[in-house]
Amino acid sequence: MNRRLLAAAVLGAVGLVVGTPVDAWAFGKHKYGAGDCDTCGGCAPPPCAPPIQYTTQTVTRYRPEYQTRQVPITRMQMVPQTQTYTYQVQVPVTSTEKRQVTEYQTVSKQEEYAYTENAVVTSTEKRQVTEYQTVSKQEEYAYAETVPVTKTEQKTITYTVCVPTQVTENVAVSRLVRVPVAPPCPAPCGPVAASGCGGCDAPAATYAPAPCEGGGKHKRHARRMGGCCESVAPAYACGYAPTYTCQTVTEMVPVTRTVLKQETKTQVVEVPVTTFTTVTKKGVRTVYSVVPVTRDVDVQVAKCVPVAKKGVRTVCSVVPITRVVEVPVTTFTTATKTGTRTVMICQPVTETVTQRYCVMVPYTETVQVPVGCW
Repeated sequence: MNRRLLAAAVLGAVGLVVGTPVDAWAFGKHKYGAGDCDTCGGCAPPPCAPPIQYTTQTVTRYRPEYQTRQVPITRMQMVPQTQTYTYQVQVPVTSTEKRQVTEYQTVSKQEEYAYTENAVVTSTEKRQVTEYQTVSKQEEYAYAETVPVTKTEQKTITYTVCVPTQVTENVAVSRLVRVPVAPPCPAPCGPVAASGCGGCDAPAATYAPAPCEGGGKHKRHARRMGGCCESVAPAYACGYAPTYTCQTVTEMVPVTRTVLKQETKTQVVEVPVTTFTTVTKKGVRTVYSVVPVTRDVDVQVAKCVPVAKKGVRTVCSVVPITRVVEVPVTTFTTATKTGTRTVMICQPVTETVTQRYCVMVPYTETVQVPVGCW
């Protein structure tokens, strides 16, 4: 039933699309032409478009829904089953039988026998032997000897000496000196005082720095001042006390020093020179030589002579002996037995399961559809 409804809805939608004019798909936009003037009541100019009108229309649509149902299925299941089966086993059967066996025994007996024995016989014999003796003799021989010969020769040697030389050079020496500072004029170009001070034409006072003389007090003070001597300055005519400043004065002072310069000298000296000369000399030496000497000696010689003898010995021999004995004999007999075992058999089993499936459910919906110029 659902499939039929779905097919009818699809065919209706297709028919609606086919039956709709082509110009109606413009959604309010009218296509102007000669055939449309009668339908719309006259042809409007192209710039002016008619207003869009909508109408209510009920349409049927479909949505998927999932549903469940009970479906019978058949599956294979392993089921244990007990079976009875027969099997064969080998059963041992023991019986006694008589058997004839042969055994071997050792039997000994005495017997005479002849044998040969080697006897040692010693005799004296003469043998010729060679001995080596050491003989010494005196002989002359020539040998070479190296003799040292010393003589005096003159040779020239070169050596270096250091010669002291006086060198005078100028060295820059810096020292501190006291320089007086002229006092300021109290009234430039002003009136001249009664004592003669003042005025622009007043001569500058002349003075000279006092030398560093006297006791240790002045010298210690001079050292503290960096070499400037502090002393009582003469008074100016105008009553001003002079002031001094220390300045560094650099002078070039000649300094003489002694330096050592290397000089090369040549001297002829007499030196002893020893050379070696080979001299041939003669001497006497003792020479030892080995000389063979032959002589006859008596020696003891041992020889082995075979001698025949007789004796008695024990001889062992193996003799077979046959007898009858009883032995157990085991044989196997086939016996049939019955047992029970469990086997797994595959059997079909039918059961009901829940299955989920999808169906298309129709529903109705109201939509707004634009109406154009047909």
